[in-house]
Amino acid sequence: MTNRELLEAYREAVIDLQELSQQLERAGRIGAPQGAGAIRLDAVRGTNNPMAASVQVADGICAMMERKRGELAGLAAPVHSLLADIGDPRTLMVIQGYYLQAETDANIARDLRMSRCRVNQIRNNYLAHCI
Repeated sequence: MTNRELLEAYREAVIDLQELSQQLERAGRIGAPQGAGAIRLDAVRGTNNPMAASVQVADGICAMMERKRGELAGLAAPVHSLLADIGDPRTLMVIQGYYLQAETDANIARDLRMSRCRVNQIRNNYLAHCI
């Protein structure tokens, strides 16, 4: 696995974990009408009890989250050793924000007070030299 693939895999795992966390939060809401947004055609079937169905969904999501956390734990050591070699603090902040925290270029640019294009340039320059 190349350095770029390693960073991309870490970012994807972080994004997946964030999405699973949001799904778990939605699965816990029961009882109150939620409108058409609450209808899920791919939901787990098997019970008419809304509380039991919610618990089944939450259990499934928790299991997926544990697998993603394990994947992140396996990728953490190589990713952190890769980041330890970055000498420029600005580049380090951009790479950490994008790959470790799964932030967008726009959010990183806002936090670092630079343009989105500059953030993209910094990240691309790093990727060109680390591979």
